[in-house]
Amino acid sequence: NTTDKLIELAILLAKKEISTELVKEKISEIKNFHLLLASEKLTFDDSKKIEDLINNEFDILLDSIISYIEETDKIKPTKKNDYLVNTCYWDMSLLRFWERISSIILSEVTNLLWIEWLKTRTVFLEVDEKWEYENFTEECIKYSEKVSDILEKWEVPIIEWYIDWYLKWIMSKFWKWYSDPNTAKVALWLSKLYEVTIEIQKKVAGILSTDPELVKWTNEEAVLIPEIDYLTTKEIIWVRAGQAKLLHHDFLIKEIQKAWIKIHLFNPFDNSKWTIISRNKNPNSSWIEFIWWRDNIIVITVSSGEMKPAWILATTFWIVKNYCPVGIVSASETEVSFTIDDTIDEKDLNEMLDKIKSELSIEDDWYENFVKYDNAHSLISCVWQNLSHKLATLWRIGEVLWKWWINIWLVSQWILERAISFTVNKYQKKDAVVRLHEEFIKE
Repeated sequence: NTTDKLIELAILLAKKEISTELVKEKISEIKNFHLLLASEKLTFDDSKKIEDLINNEFDILLDSIISYIEETDKIKPTKKNDYLVNTCYWDMSLLRFWERISSIILSEVTNLLWIEWLKTRTVFLEVDEKWEYENFTEECIKYSEKVSDILEKWEVPIIEWYIDWYLKWIMSKFWKWYSDPNTAKVALWLSKLYEVTIEIQKKVAGILSTDPELVKWTNEEAVLIPEIDYLTTKEIIWVRAGQAKLLHHDFLIKEIQKAWIKIHLFNPFDNSKWTIISRNKNPNSSWIEFIWWRDNIIVITVSSGEMKPAWILATTFWIVKNYCPVGIVSASETEVSFTIDDTIDEKDLNEMLDKIKSELSIEDDWYENFVKYDNAHSLISCVWQNLSHKLATLWRIGEVLWKWWINIWLVSQWILERAISFTVNKYQKKDAVVRLHEEFIKE
């Protein structure tokens, strides 16, 4: 729970609701947890170097916070995201400190294994307090060059900072987005000599059947999925819309799958439960195992009674690709319906719809020729491992929702037969997830 503890501390600092003694207490708690892990996990002679490193980094952080605890201009909270709750420590966020020290520890531990062909090196983004506005692009270019130089020497660059959306233009140079993908890369190198299992410690016990907070009010409990294969896990990660609290979506790269590396996902404070991710499907999986949703979905429908189906599809998506990604699609002889996220700008949405009308020569008559959208939807996805040719699944889903007067608007069963996704009215999303969980997960 290091991330949560650092966010809590950052918020207290920003609100000036914390004393010097409490700062020391919270920093010591996090530091001692890392020291405990180091003593338990590291058995080689040089492990004291790691303990000294941890002590030194946390002491610098503590001294810096205490030195500036009265300077409000050095504490700049923002609601943009958790990673930008800044403190005075090199004008970086507390979570950036966590990314930094975890990267340093990973690099040092790997190098102390003394594997001849495996050498890692940390590389840091060196910016001043005005980096967001003045010299950011210049520093990013230097950063990219450093990473490229390390790669050319066949070393593994370990990058301390998360890469936000505005840095994607240099992502091709990087081996890391968050710590999960970084760990995957190092594991691949180690797998050349050893049988490797990746341990990922999270706040939850493993992959759960749904959000436990959503179902607990009905006396239901989210169920742990003990075994799951790579591809089904990727479906779940996509459904959760890149929520890194489970797994980062760049973690399950194809090389991990080819190397047959197992992933052990668990809560370090409860070792009795976990999820094992591997190449093998769980043979006991017979029905839906995972139910999730995505809010703020727009359903767009294009209808043209005068066009051939191939023209409708080709022309529509040729236009849409320039504006936004598409979620699920359903098509008939004269209509095509599809979903997009409502993050699209309203001006761009209207412009896109006008272009579709123009290219397909559609004049709205609201009978057989029209282009319309509805933004009152949520997308629900049901995922499981052994769906292949399973009979009556969609019928059972429909029957459950029908009993509770929940209408399905748009449905798509994916070609790999690992998931069924459909939209419902956004105000009925919660009821839909709970009722489906009651129907399927108990089995």
